[in-house]
Amino acid sequence: MGAARMVFYSCETATGHTVRSENCLAVMGIPSAGPTEQWSDLILPDDRPYFENAINSISPGKPGFEVEYRALHGLTGTLFWVLDRGEGDYDEAGKLRHLHGAIVEISDKAKQQEQRSAEARLHALAFESARMGAWHLDVTANSLSYSDELLSLVGLDREQFDGTPEAIDQIVHPDDIGPWRAAREGSLAPGGKVEIEFRINLPRGGTRWFLSRGEVRRGEYGIALECYGVMIDITERKNSEEAAARLAAIVTSSEDAIMSSNFNGIITSWNLGAERLLGFSAKDVIGRPISTIIPMDIINAANVTMNAARQGEAIAPHESVRLHEDGSRVDVSLTVSPIRGGAGKVTGTSTIARDITERKNWDKRQAVLLRELSHRVKNTLAVVQSISRQTLRASKDPEIFARAFEGRIRSLAASHSLLTDSEWRGAMVGDVVRSQLGGVVDDMAKRITLHGPNVLLPAEAATQLGLVLHELGTNAAKYGALSALGGTIFIGWKVTIGKLRMFWRERGGPPIAAPPAHTGFGSALINSSVTAIHRRFATAGLTCRLELVF
Repeated sequence: MGAARMVFYSCETATGHTVRSENCLAVMGIPSAGPTEQWSDLILPDDRPYFENAINSISPGKPGFEVEYRALHGLTGTLFWVLDRGEGDYDEAGKLRHLHGAIVEISDKAKQQEQRSAEARLHALAFESARMGAWHLDVTANSLSYSDELLSLVGLDREQFDGTPEAIDQIVHPDDIGPWRAAREGSLAPGGKVEIEFRINLPRGGTRWFLSRGEVRRGEYGIALECYGVMIDITERKNSEEAAARLAAIVTSSEDAIMSSNFNGIITSWNLGAERLLGFSAKDVIGRPISTIIPMDIINAANVTMNAARQGEAIAPHESVRLHEDGSRVDVSLTVSPIRGGAGKVTGTSTIARDITERKNWDKRQAVLLRELSHRVKNTLAVVQSISRQTLRASKDPEIFARAFEGRIRSLAASHSLLTDSEWRGAMVGDVVRSQLGGVVDDMAKRITLHGPNVLLPAEAATQLGLVLHELGTNAAKYGALSALGGTIFIGWKVTIGKLRMFWRERGGPPIAAPPAHTGFGSALINSSVTAIHRRFATAGLTCRLELVF
């Protein structure tokens, strides 16, 4: 009794007087005889209902009881666990007379149970947090058992699981069932093991990825007896891997230069777009400072931007310059973003650079064109102003003025239209002739013959030639070859470096009796537009040779 720390007792229910074995003072801290309250008052209040329920539950037909509870030692106040087991003694009328039993201290056992319970709770929490469950396969009995955590992960209720290896086959993804069965069978072969990633179609909908990993226990002759292991839900990892693979494919195939650097400004990644843009290969530039590709004259500004990104600030897209491997400067549009680790801490920066060299060159061309346009508009307005004054001076009749002025403005507009199409690089001689004379005659191909090389004239020379041809064509339509049905014009030209020589000959028009008695603004416009001109008014028609230096 002393070794077992066991106390026997007998209680008279009518008086409550209790007699205990002599070791009760050592075990319980109360005398061997006395009222029952001496003991019941030592029971921990939280556990007292368990004790009372046990006593109240007995009857003549079921006199025994058993209950575990905590109590305080009567002398030391130490908390300890006891197992209280006994039975009631009833008289013939069924009235309870005595309770006889034994109280055994089980503190060590309770501690062990509590520790096992804590370990079980910790085990369950760890499995739940890791989204992991355990399994066991008895090869001989062909029986498979799963932990509750694993059944929960795969979405099966205990009653839905029949305990056979084939039970899981019903929910394995059809594309993975072959590898899954092969891995299971392969694990039973000598030297085999279980490790496979596969998908499961959850009974309630959805698909999850799992990693199954286990070990095989073998008998004396190497025959597999049992397998045991775990299944881990790796869906998030798989999704991350797929997302990372997609991102890597985008980065690799991107035409933009994409690079990253760590918190110390050392380049850590470099895609093919960066290699195409800046010439450096990944193996040559990874591990070098980001300043390798930044011109010295902007290094301070670039450091300010990089430091702001390392502090987690959002950097607005901006234009800058980077260095090519050959030392040339490359205009780029930059997007700089902070890279954050798992805890949200900034670990480096990511930079996307887009080549804007062509756009920059276009901007420069646009600026030149705008300046050129401004210059030409001013010149054109000056020409229009001069034409207006001279036409008005030569035309007393408003209607005659309007027709003459509109015709000359149309001539100027036709030349400008040609030049606009070529971005003011110039116009071909033949195109200038056709643009000016096409509206003067109905069938230009039959009435006007052109002969000469199709050479590009500078913009100013093309404008001057257009005005000259307009005046000559207008005069021909009024007084010369184009005023008669059968009249024709031959136009030939030669071009040498910086000089155009053109020949104009009219035939089939009204006979010319004598040169004009006076010249108007048209003649003056022709004379002022060319370098030299010679006219011959023959009876058969006008012949004109002109020269234009450009």
